[in-house]
Amino acid sequence: MHSDHKDLKEGHVMAAGIRALLVIAWLARGVPIRAASFLTVGPDDPNAFFSVPNALTGLTSTGTASPITLLPDGSIGYNGGLATKAGSGGSDDVVYAVGNDSLGKSTLFSFSAAGTNFTTVLALGDGFNGGLAYNSAKDALYLIQNDFLANSTLYRIALSGGLSLDPVGALGAGFFGGLTYNADDGLLYAISGDDFGVQRVLNSIDAVAGATVTSLFELGDGSRNFNGGLAYEPDADLFYAIANDFVVNSTLTTFDLTGSSSLSDVAGPFGQGFVNVGLTLVDEFTPQPIPEPEALWLMLTAAPWWLRKCRHRSYSRP
Repeated sequence: MHSDHKDLKEGHVMAAGIRALLVIAWLARGVPIRAASFLTVGPDDPNAFFSVPNALTGLTSTGTASPITLLPDGSIGYNGGLATKAGSGGSDDVVYAVGNDSLGKSTLFSFSAAGTNFTTVLALGDGFNGGLAYNSAKDALYLIQNDFLANSTLYRIALSGGLSLDPVGALGAGFFGGLTYNADDGLLYAISGDDFGVQRVLNSIDAVAGATVTSLFELGDGSRNFNGGLAYEPDADLFYAIANDFVVNSTLTTFDLTGSSSLSDVAGPFGQGFVNVGLTLVDEFTPQPIPEPEALWLMLTAAPWWLRKCRHRSYSRP
């Protein structure tokens, strides 16, 4: 008799468990899970002494890199920044990039997140190698130019206003680490050099009237350059930046606005030579796989049958 009660209890527990799984899956139906995915640019051949920064690379928030394609055409280095104008899904994103030729002539390009639909957008001039960001509130791109003395100037391109390149204001000197836009506070953020020229100083930029720069804090201890790009992830309220050590091992790092102590490496180095101030969030949603509703109802229907089998097995014992 004790065994009969035990089997019945186990059957009830299993049936209740299946019903609970059904409820959870039903509530989760259609709810997408946000995956933080980035694009960056690396060298076409990391083992070569001379390489061209044109390897479009996917990078996850866990620090895993995946090559996507080589951007055309081998004569342009995409070392001026990346920015994404998000569409309704990842396949609709428009990615902007600043490329520079061997003479330092800068051009704005656009393409899809897969590296297709490549388009020349606008000739910029010289020295746009400090970063690129998209301001969703203004539908405008912001980019940093550096002259031969490393004096940095912020520029703006209104995407819906004839694509004119307009100066916003002087930033100071040495802004070579990347640029991003924080939609939560409406400010731009950029990385510049410390007193020794190491790219690790985080700055906020208010571009509403001119370019008002506020230096916030330093990243790391000075042993690494944060010159691989800067991106802001609004869902997690986190910044991501690519840091490079003295042998150009590239590591994805993350931090928030609480200060330098929030800095941490996402994982170990994911590659070498990602020093091109290009890191941008790609707006993709990845739904978690859940069982089909028919399969769940089948499981639920099978539970009473399993319970009856347990009872029959118990009652038929000698």
